[in-house]
Amino acid sequence: MVVRSIPRVSKRETPDVVPFFMNIYVNGDLREVPENLTLATLLDWLKLPADRVAVELNREIASRSTWAVTTI
Repeated sequence: MVVRSIPRVSKRETPDVVPFFMNIYVNGDLREVPENLTLATLLDWLKLPADRVAVELNREIASRSTWAVTTI
């Protein structure tokens, strides 16, 4: 899995709650995901099996041992 982060955008879902989202590229496809995800939570959010992927974050391979603490 290749992840490249790009500038953040926000959306307003309800008048009282303003969730923040960011756009990222996952394997060349633009995706909008919640802000401040770790790599581990991103894989879960994308419903990808963590034991079956490798992660490249901004052109660097991310060690599996750091996924839980590496934010995108």
